[in-house]
Amino acid sequence: MWAGQILVGNGWAVYKGPAGSTEVHAHHALQLTICPRGVFAVDLPEVPGMSSQGILLASGERHSLPAQSHPLIFVYIEPMSRVGQAARELLCGRRYLKLDEQQVRQLMTGWPSVTGIPFAHSAAIFHAHIARTLFKVDTAKIEPGDARIAEALEHIRAGLDGRMRLSAVASRVNLSASHFSLLFRQQTGLPLRAYILWLRLQNAVAAFAAGGNATSAAHAAGFSDQAHFTRTFVRMFGVTPSTSLLRSEVIDAR
Repeated sequence: MWAGQILVGNGWAVYKGPAGSTEVHAHHALQLTICPRGVFAVDLPEVPGMSSQGILLASGERHSLPAQSHPLIFVYIEPMSRVGQAARELLCGRRYLKLDEQQVRQLMTGWPSVTGIPFAHSAAIFHAHIARTLFKVDTAKIEPGDARIAEALEHIRAGLDGRMRLSAVASRVNLSASHFSLLFRQQTGLPLRAYILWLRLQNAVAAFAAGGNATSAAHAAGFSDQAHFTRTFVRMFGVTPSTSLLRSEVIDAR
C-alpha cells in the first residue's frame, strides 16, 4: 500500500513511505530508489528478483516491484532537466545502476535527522543533496536571475489553464523563440515544455493536498480532463494518482 508522503517539485518528486506492489511498467522520469534500512526487491526483465539498498533506473526501463517489507524513498527526476542529464551521463547507456552500501549511507546523510522538520523541507534538502553528491549538480545555482525569465514564469503560472506556446511566451518578454528557449533552460534547468508539465503536476498534487479528487485536481492544474491527468501521471511516475495519492500525505510545494 502506498501510504507515505509525496512532494512534487520543478523537475523532480520525492516519495517516502510504504511501497505497494506494481505491475510491470515503465515511465518517463528516471527513478532512484533507496531503502534506508535493509534491502528492497525489484524485478527487471533481465534480472528478476534483484535486491539492493539503492538503484537508479533509466527513463523508460521496464520494471515491477513486489510488496516490500521496509519503507522506501523514491526520487523521480525529469530526464531533460540538468540533474536528469547528469544522471543519464552517470548511467552511461546502462539501463540501471546499483548503489553500494557506502553510497546509500552517504546519500542518507542528506535527509535531515532533526525531528519536527516538515517533509517538504526535508525532501527538498534531500533532492538537492542527491543532485550534488551523486550527480555533481549544484541545484542552488539553478535559479532564474534574469528579469525576463522571471516575468515569463509569472505569465506561465497565471496561464496554466490554457495552451502555452513557446513563441507566445518569448514574444511577451521581447525575445526570439530560440533565444528564449536557450535562456529559459539555462535559468530554470528545464526546457519550457517540461517545466510546464511539472508545474501542472505540482498544481494537481496541491489540489489533492487541499482535499480535492482527481477530477478537481485535473481542472485546477490545466489538464483537459481527469483521463488526461491520469495518463500524464502514469507516464511520469508509473502509478495512478488514485494508487499513490489517495492514501498518502500529499504536500503542497508551491
